[in-house]
Amino acid sequence: MLGVKQFYALYQIAFSVDEGVVVTIDPDMEENIEDALRFYKEIINGKLLVFGAREQRNDVTWIRVVGSRYFNNLLKWLFKIPVKDLNTPMIMFCSSLSVQLREFPEAAGYPKFYFPYVLGDKFCEIPIVVRSKPKRSGYSWSKLLMLALEQIKQAYQFSRYIKKP
Repeated sequence: MLGVKQFYALYQIAFSVDEGVVVTIDPDMEENIEDALRFYKEIINGKLLVFGAREQRNDVTWIRVVGSRYFNNLLKWLFKIPVKDLNTPMIMFCSSLSVQLREFPEAAGYPKFYFPYVLGDKFCEIPIVVRSKPKRSGYSWSKLLMLALEQIKQAYQFSRYIKKP
C-alpha cells in the first residue's frame, strides 16, 4: 500500500520492543542521522513520539517542494491533520508506546495522523534540513498522484473518526 510502509514497519518492530527507543529513517536520509540525537532529547524530555518535519530540502525540484507543502497544508486545514509533514522521513518512538501501536484502530485511517492526535503534548515534530544530494526521484508523477489520493482518503477517514461522539 502506498504511503504507509514506514509506519507499518514500526508496528512490526513494536511487537518485539520492550525497552529503549526505536528510530526509523528513510534510506536517502542517511546524512541526517545526527538529527536522531535531537529526537532523543525530546524522548528524554517526555515525548513518546517524534517526527521529523522537512523544513528545507534541495534534493528534489522546487515544484515538488512547493507542491508537497501546499498538499500538507491543505490536508491539515481540511481534515485537521495534526502533523506538518505527512511523509516524515524520520520517526522515533519510546518503547512504552509499543502497546498503543499494537492497538491502533483501523477505523482511524492512518497511524501517522492518529497517534500525534491522541498523544497530544507527548508528540512533537522537529524541523530538519534534508542533507541528501539532489537526485532523480523514485516517484513518478503518477505514483505521487496515487499517494496523494491515498492520503486524502486516509485524512478523510481520520477526520470522520475524530468527529465521532
